[in-house]
Amino acid sequence: MGQEFHVVRCFSCQSFQVQQVKKVNRWTCKLCGKKQTLLKEFGRGSGADCRRHVQKLNAMRGAMMEEQEHDTWSLCKQAEEEEEETEPEEEQQVIRSQVDRFEYKGLKM
Repeated sequence: MGQEFHVVRCFSCQSFQVQQVKKVNRWTCKLCGKKQTLLKEFGRGSGADCRRHVQKLNAMRGAMMEEQEHDTWSLCKQAEEEEEETEPEEEQQVIRSQVDRFEYKGLKM
């Protein structure tokens, strides 16, 4: 009988990893070094099966992170464009109010 492995996820760096099944439910993240307790198992099987599963899960996680980053940049660019469009209008309003004050003062005198 071969060794059994399981797929776990680090609470700190959120990466999926393969760990050998042990009697103790504690494990250490290979990327960030945080010690943690096994709370959820995302898969179990042979080492090769678990490695393929981890690669798939981490690839999906990376694609989601890239999509979120792209969306964030799109929103930032959209906000900057809106600011550029509204700035001239605000400047014109300030200039008009200053001109109105000067005209008003001129008429009052």
